[in-house]
Amino acid sequence: MENKELNLNTKTKELKANETVIDNQVLTLDEDALFLNTDITMTIQGYSYGSTYNEEAEKYVEDRSSFQVQSIIFDEETSQFNKRTLKINKTMTEDEIEKLIGRTFFFKDVAVYPNKETRTTAYGVDEIGEELKDIKEPTFIVNSHAKVILSNLYTPQKTVTKKRGMGMKKVKVDTNDTMIQAIIQHGTRVDLKNIRIKDVRVSELENLKGKEVLIEDIEVFKPSNGATSYSTSTLPKKS
Repeated sequence: MENKELNLNTKTKELKANETVIDNQVLTLDEDALFLNTDITMTIQGYSYGSTYNEEAEKYVEDRSSFQVQSIIFDEETSQFNKRTLKINKTMTEDEIEKLIGRTFFFKDVAVYPNKETRTTAYGVDEIGEELKDIKEPTFIVNSHAKVILSNLYTPQKTVTKKRGMGMKKVKVDTNDTMIQAIIQHGTRVDLKNIRIKDVRVSELENLKGKEVLIEDIEVFKPSNGATSYSTSTLPKKS
């Protein structure tokens, strides 16, 4: 799932069904995480239109069939500002869009587009959600959640260094977490997803084994190389 810089050799009409253009880059839908449903609470602080390739003019021109909204939020954990972008696949006039500025909305059924080059994530949605008038501060909250059958539970391990005699040795020890294994069906394809539940023992979830559970606030980590991992600090509950 490579990201391609948008240029004269990358025409919009050649985009695949799982691709979109956000911030002048062609991004691919995160198909590894299709078992997740993603909602976003976002304060809209700015907007821009995208672009499309005009074959007659042989150049890119402004495309108003959709637009992008932006939010810049301070992250207290990293002490940095982060820009978030949401593409809305809906035609609206500038006057209509400008009326959205400074307001907070809840968006459902959001598509997720990771950008491996910048290690950021962009998002896409078809409709503007419900306005949340009680939220006064600039906000950007992502909640990825899933309903899955809890097929198996086990305790993941980690490697630590311990003193052995006059030397040091690496050994594996149990963590305080639980790994949930869920079998996911995508049409004819079957897949296995492992979701780490932080600071929860296996014994606390045994009563949910074999049942459908709702897992919320799932964090997705997609390394440049290697498998995608999923984790949450929220206790699963029977759906």
